[in-house]
Amino acid sequence: MFWSRRSLGAGPLGIRLEGLFLAGMVALAGVKWLVDSWRLQLIARAAGVRISRLRSFQIYMASVFGANVTPFFAGGLATQIYFLSSLTASPGLSVAVGAIYGILNLVVNLLLAVVVLVWPPAMLTGLRRFAFVGLVGMIALTSTVLMALIRNHEGAERLVRRWLRRRPAAAESAVRLLHDFSEGLRTSLQGRHGSLIGLVGISLASQLLSLLFTPLAVGALGVHGISVWQIVLTQVGVQFSASVGATPGGTGIIEGVFGLFFQPLVGARTGALTLLWRSATFWLPTVVGAGMFVWLLQGHRISKTPAAPELES
Repeated sequence: MFWSRRSLGAGPLGIRLEGLFLAGMVALAGVKWLVDSWRLQLIARAAGVRISRLRSFQIYMASVFGANVTPFFAGGLATQIYFLSSLTASPGLSVAVGAIYGILNLVVNLLLAVVVLVWPPAMLTGLRRFAFVGLVGMIALTSTVLMALIRNHEGAERLVRRWLRRRPAAAESAVRLLHDFSEGLRTSLQGRHGSLIGLVGISLASQLLSLLFTPLAVGALGVHGISVWQIVLTQVGVQFSASVGATPGGTGIIEGVFGLFFQPLVGARTGALTLLWRSATFWLPTVVGAGMFVWLLQGHRISKTPAAPELES
């Protein structure tokens, strides 16, 4: 905040922001939430989980809150699994839905990363390119390991049994979870509700929407002379780097990465741009998601509360 106030100058928060661009950022946030919740609905239905569009939106927003308040965004998947479990008797299917959602994000991020690395002129140089290439390699390796485990689920089950050989009951529960998970993945990729290409396309559309927040934020600050294409390509690097955050919601790390990428473009306005971008992409969905999380949690508890026995007259 101190950095932002210094970069903005005088005034209540330092500068008169362009209202049209701010309204565009809010509208863009709403559109992206709808697209992402629709994607969650399609993935769930493809895995055999029946879910309404409203409930999909609620679970998606709650998962955003869960992701933004936990290290490595781990709470997002856990939140999805928890609330999806009320819609299916199989925990493995809930895990499969969350895993497919995350895998699609990885695939799209890798595709966009390749575009940034090969597109002329080079958008990344020096330290930024070194850090970016390192992240690309790490996430590509992680994705390869995950896909290998998914394809060889029988080997994964044997590995689980070996690890838990002294706890046979726990081993069998874990194996059943893996089996349901594998079945959910297989059904998702072969189901009639949507093809893998279609899901990748929707995931790509979601990521492209995410890339538009920064050009709108630049416009809201009244910064001129920078092409939208240059802003978007630079944002791809930030977006990919943001997928790795050891702190809750990547707080501190993502802001630093954003500043590292955009300081050469906007100079003294970097702090203000960072604050505005994070407000639209982090704080706003976190607040809305918190409300959805509490709403769903109360309903989930009520649905699991046994009815009181009727008194005989």
